[in-house]
Amino acid sequence: MERFKRLLRRGGRVVIAAVAVLLVIVIIRAASVRPIPFEVTPGEELTVDVDAVADKLAGALRLETVTRPDAPPAREPLLALHDHLERSFPRVHATLTREVVADYSLLYTWRGSDPAARPIAILAHLDVVPVDPNELAEWEQPPFSGAVAGGFVWGRGAVDNKNSVISILQAVEQLLESGAQPRRTIYLAFGHDEEGDGGGARAIVERLRSRDVRLEFTLDEGMLILERQMPIAAPVALVGVAEKGYLSVRLRVRSESGHSSIPARAGSITTLADAIQQLRDHPLPADLRPPTGLLFDALAPEMSFGMRAVFANRWLFDPLILRLLASRPATDAMIRTTTAFTMIDGGVKDNVLPGVASVVINHRILPGETIEDVLAHVRRVVPDPAIELEPLPGGRDPTRVSAADGPGFLAVRRALARTYPEVVTVPGLVIGGTDSRFYEEIADDSYRFSPLRFEPEDNHRFHGLNERIPIEDLAGGVRFYAQFILAADRGD
Repeated sequence: MERFKRLLRRGGRVVIAAVAVLLVIVIIRAASVRPIPFEVTPGEELTVDVDAVADKLAGALRLETVTRPDAPPAREPLLALHDHLERSFPRVHATLTREVVADYSLLYTWRGSDPAARPIAILAHLDVVPVDPNELAEWEQPPFSGAVAGGFVWGRGAVDNKNSVISILQAVEQLLESGAQPRRTIYLAFGHDEEGDGGGARAIVERLRSRDVRLEFTLDEGMLILERQMPIAAPVALVGVAEKGYLSVRLRVRSESGHSSIPARAGSITTLADAIQQLRDHPLPADLRPPTGLLFDALAPEMSFGMRAVFANRWLFDPLILRLLASRPATDAMIRTTTAFTMIDGGVKDNVLPGVASVVINHRILPGETIEDVLAHVRRVVPDPAIELEPLPGGRDPTRVSAADGPGFLAVRRALARTYPEVVTVPGLVIGGTDSRFYEEIADDSYRFSPLRFEPEDNHRFHGLNERIPIEDLAGGVRFYAQFILAADRGD
């Protein structure tokens, strides 16, 4: 018995020593992770006539370039927008070559002085999503008024994505005024149906491919500057280096129909309900693989010491981090392929057992997984052969993860440092979709960032009620794109 007690004491001392060593390692690693200064030379001063730019955006917002499901493009508003841009940016249209692609999309070419320099493309889109007619009375300003009021420009497209179109063209207009001549060729590519199937972007890509154009990188709309939404005090600029994939599937169950007074033990609806519950109980696994892992690695040096101790020691704390991230829908979407039950169908009358019931499930696929992986997971979780599994059209795998230390990312980071010096720039994952995915075929890397500052209360404005942009952000956007063009062209 005494010997056993001695062994216990010795074992306890070993455990205590191991914990102490582990604690020392955690503290040392946390203390050694410090912010690395990002030195940039000051950028050229760019004076922006913000009232004039706001008027240009307001004019664009008054044109209802709405992409509607199963409807043709909004021809007259799109053509009117072309005219508005031509009037608003005379130097751009006198100097750059403009092409209309697929009837409504626009491709501008700013020819560089060095034919050997790799070209780049800056992307945006001309169309907007519809406005819910049931919410019209709740808009503080009518959604297609282009009102300039209270320090904001209001209207559908102010955030997504006419602000980018106007800011990009204004930046080029002012660079031309200053005598700028790029070394590399720069394309400005504005699709007309990004909110639909992206046919305009695909047509632009095909046009460039036919000319053997190979882009070094692209910059599209995407992630934002988040204020008070990340685990550090400073605002964080998230630059999307990848997009999740997309897959909708239909599960369908067929059974004998009958009268509800004599219900079967396993009908189409109950079998389908069991399948739904199984998929809810068994989501795809969470993972901190790139780019989400890169995001937290980049943020760790900026965190408080306690948070830094956790995120600087992911080899130890990843299970805890994943559990915390999985507890909130917004962060859970960053670490796994999500499963959303979006449409359900079955039954014709309250006293009839339906012979067929179905559910549509939408998945947003994490980089590193594929459509085939998701289908295999669904079939593993729901192995019942009586349940039909049908992949629906429109599925796509995730994009590649672009380099977070490549020239395109560094150009974005330099432009941000010169425009918003207080901002911390990190790579991120776009959980929706952009036109960038089509350009992957002709571009080495693709980046997704919109120079907009968002507080927590602004997050609903994407595709939502009271879409608006602060006028000061519009000026910041012009400066950002000008600095990005200069940094991308010169590499400094």
